[in-house]
Amino acid sequence: MGTPSDHRPSFQFPKAERLSSRKHIKALFTKGASFSLYPLRFVYQTIPGPDEANVQVVISVSKRRFRHAYQRNRLKRQIREAYRHHKHQILPLVPTNQTLLLGIVYIGKSPEPFAHIQSKLKKGLDRLSDKAHLQKTNPDEQT
Repeated sequence: MGTPSDHRPSFQFPKAERLSSRKHIKALFTKGASFSLYPLRFVYQTIPGPDEANVQVVISVSKRRFRHAYQRNRLKRQIREAYRHHKHQILPLVPTNQTLLLGIVYIGKSPEPFAHIQSKLKKGLDRLSDKAHLQKTNPDEQT
């Protein structure tokens, strides 16, 4: 049955994985690296030491492009759902002594279908695992 040693991906999105620290969010958007896969923009940065979780995520939708709260909330809900289903791609790649800060910004001018958002988010997480060079640092090489 289900033993603690089973390593099945968890599809939850607990509060510990949400980036809410204003200091970390400001540092992420000022010093972090980024790339875009329309309609999403990914901003990422690794910081030393794990906080509550190895990966912390913030999701943003522009109030300027989507005036109505129900549109912004729907897009954020769709992005959150897509991330929840595909986060297992990057979770094992983050070293235990680091925290990956990830910002996902919706930059599209109109709402896209969920399937399109999900496919772009999956491609973005694939690219993130390549770009961030997670897990490729050898602890013996650090001096």
